[in-house]
Amino acid sequence: MRKVPVFEVIRFAWRFLFHEFGTIVRLIWFPLLIVAVVQYAAAYLNIEGQVEAGRFDRPAEGSFLRDLASMAVSVVGYSMALVAIHRIILFDDRRPGTFLLFSFARAERVFMGFALIIVLVVFVGSAILGGFGVATGMIASAPGLFVAIAALLVVVGVYFFTRLLPLYPVMVVEKRLNFRAAFALSRGNFWRLFWVTGLGMLPVIVVWGVAAGIYASVSVGGIKALVQASDNPVRAAGDAIQSYLLGMSIGGYIFSIIQVGLGVPLICYSYKALRNIGPFEYLDERANSAQA
Repeated sequence: MRKVPVFEVIRFAWRFLFHEFGTIVRLIWFPLLIVAVVQYAAAYLNIEGQVEAGRFDRPAEGSFLRDLASMAVSVVGYSMALVAIHRIILFDDRRPGTFLLFSFARAERVFMGFALIIVLVVFVGSAILGGFGVATGMIASAPGLFVAIAALLVVVGVYFFTRLLPLYPVMVVEKRLNFRAAFALSRGNFWRLFWVTGLGMLPVIVVWGVAAGIYASVSVGGIKALVQASDNPVRAAGDAIQSYLLGMSIGGYIFSIIQVGLGVPLICYSYKALRNIGPFEYLDERANSAQA
């Protein structure tokens, strides 16, 4: 049973981020920009609908469809970006000359299918848990027990998702959902994969969290001042919130590029270690596709 070398994988992943940053940006700036624009547009229109309704305590009309469209675009855009970075590490495919990436090949479609499965599992699981809590009265009578059950389900979800991390490179290599192969590769490596992703992403998450927290605290003060000074506080609050969301969207877009550029190599180099492939060795795409 092969073991993932935690700190070696983290070192290679950060090395990849710095050495290949130009290629990363060249390949994924466009699909992730589309995602950021659509997400901001959906949020902007939702706030605008609440302003027109004169209240912020309920979703705006049509917000569900806008959010659904935003989620669909996010799945497509991130699938393209993730596959592109996987292909660099697995096949040394840097797609020279590509500056506006748009790919809807088999690997991207498989990624989209897996994302849909995750969304359905989370949605159905949340609906069942919430319905159970309401039907039994547990939310009102035993909130501590309800939270404990929800926390246990989250732990179970984290376990299975971590065990399935090798599935991402498997999907690019085999161009199919091979859950058995992913579980076989990650057997005995749950904690190693957990620490690779957790420690590897920690600096980026901390920096983004601190920056977002500072920006939010400053923005809240500005929103309060604008609302108090305006003759139309609802409109003023809406404008201020939309401005805040624009800033968060810009920061989130930059973070998404770094997140993909670091997260993918953390998984890919773990996958290579589990398959006893050197970090700078590349797979033969045609041979692996034929075996699959």
